[in-house]
Amino acid sequence: MDENNNIEAVNNPSSSGIFFRLLSNKKLLLGALIILVLLVIFAVFSFFSIQKNNKIAQARNDVYQKLKIGDYKGAQEAAKKGLAIKKDDEYLIKNFINAVSSQGNKTGKEIDALKISEPYIKELLKGNNSADDLLTAGYAYETAGQYEKALTYYENAISKNPKLSEAYFHKGHVLAFLNRESESQQAYERAYELDPNNPLIILMKATILNKNNSPDDSLNLLLKVGDNESFDKDIRAESYTAASLLEMNRGNNLESKKYAEKAFRTGSEYSTGTALYGYYIGQEKNRYNEGIGYLTSAIKQNPRITFNYLLLGILLRTYNYPKQAVIIQKEGLDRIGEDNTIIGNSAKSAQKGKMYYEIAQTYSFVPDVDNSVKYLKLAIAENSLYESDIQKDLKQDISIR
Repeated sequence: MDENNNIEAVNNPSSSGIFFRLLSNKKLLLGALIILVLLVIFAVFSFFSIQKNNKIAQARNDVYQKLKIGDYKGAQEAAKKGLAIKKDDEYLIKNFINAVSSQGNKTGKEIDALKISEPYIKELLKGNNSADDLLTAGYAYETAGQYEKALTYYENAISKNPKLSEAYFHKGHVLAFLNRESESQQAYERAYELDPNNPLIILMKATILNKNNSPDDSLNLLLKVGDNESFDKDIRAESYTAASLLEMNRGNNLESKKYAEKAFRTGSEYSTGTALYGYYIGQEKNRYNEGIGYLTSAIKQNPRITFNYLLLGILLRTYNYPKQAVIIQKEGLDRIGEDNTIIGNSAKSAQKGKMYYEIAQTYSFVPDVDNSVKYLKLAIAENSLYESDIQKDLKQDISIR
């Protein structure tokens, strides 16, 4: 009897045993479902995370490519797209600021550019700052004419990275604006020692050589930059423009015209190159209106560059529109203070003297002898600190009158 009962107990498990087995199976099933759900969530998260990272990487690449060809507006748009996905991305913030600053510098709207950049500068400079971060902030303030503030950023960048050539270059730039010439020269020389292949640093070296009466060496460096197609088109256009001006000052007008055309063909948005090209085109037979169009366009591109007004005034005067020429040249004269292509007080004084001289010449075409003599005297007064061929010419003109 007992044996049969035991057999029956084995063959007919109790209901409680079945319940616990079912419960155990349900727990396993629930655990499996939870794991499956977690895997799906992880897969979805990973998918969107990868998509996000890909979009940020694409934005960074787009910014880089736009900056490389001097498309500052395009770089800003690309950076904004990336920052909409990741608002604290350092690379995108930094290069958005650089693009805004460069665009402002190119169009003469530096103050507006700084207003746009400042919230991003504050974001960039949170926490520990790299030398590159400080360099970016410094450039934004430099282009807006806040040279003392920019200098502080550049010096801090150099203390972080004593081999950062661009910091020395920009330090030299702001020191020149602050009329600290010897310190400026030292900074430029250090920049060239560190990076003799940087196109901007080469351009500055060429400027120094020309100032030190080595125009042939200067021209060679300018063409080294202009002829290198791997460099930014605006930098190449600036280099050809400088070569054109160098040859103009040497009286080599055919060579000057050749480089002016190269500047325009290389980067038509570089306003001084456009102005020089228009000036030479306007002197050709039946191309006066075309030349005036290019010069007017150059002034619209960047209204603060005095030299463009100077050329437009000369061309108007050449075609017997002296009254219109005087108006244009006086507008250029008023722009000298804000023209940041003229570095230092001595350079501004020289440019002011040149503008006075050209206005005097234009008044002689009106004719208006009194105003002509008045502006010749102003030109001499502005240039009294140095001797030059033009000053001698001015004195001769005064004596004749």
